[in-house]
Amino acid sequence: MVARLTDLRVQGRRCSFVVRGDQNFANALRRALLSDVQTVAPSSVHVTENTSCMPDEYIAHRIGMVPFRRLGDATGPASSVVASLDVSGRDVTCADIVSGDIVPCRGGTIMTLTASQELHLSISFEAGTGGTHSRFLPVGPVSYAVAADGVAMSFEAITDEVPLVYLRSALAALQTRVCSARSYVREHAAPTECGRDS
Repeated sequence: MVARLTDLRVQGRRCSFVVRGDQNFANALRRALLSDVQTVAPSSVHVTENTSCMPDEYIAHRIGMVPFRRLGDATGPASSVVASLDVSGRDVTCADIVSGDIVPCRGGTIMTLTASQELHLSISFEAGTGGTHSRFLPVGPVSYAVAADGVAMSFEAITDEVPLVYLRSALAALQTRVCSARSYVREHAAPTECGRDS
């Protein structure tokens, strides 16, 4: 049975649609949205100066929870992306993270510095998927409800990216998995009585 996506709606960061024809496909798509969409996230934080009362590990953890997005014209591997943060005597916010290749997707305060405190650090990034670590998840929970005429699904992007980008990426990853499975079956199928592969 062939699955179709219908009633596609995007409202801000939220995307909803109906999968018609195959309930198994709906679950596979849910899993692909959570496990197979590639994004970037901090891999390490190198603190060069921290005169605050907060330990370096706490600051690195706070930065690790910030969702990031590569800029549209950024090229090259994610491992080559580096951002910096240099702040003195005020609140340290996500907007203080500076890079030509990547931007934080959400605002917010990372920590507060007093007038005499400074924080200087650099951040390295890597690419990954939610299947390897939750810090790469670009979407929140993916919900679905089974009805007689199909499966109603919805999800919300955590980043400021248009949610259709993640839906397309999940569909492409799902298609790649299906093609790989078909190839595997063709290569490893037992010959039939006529000596041909099934």
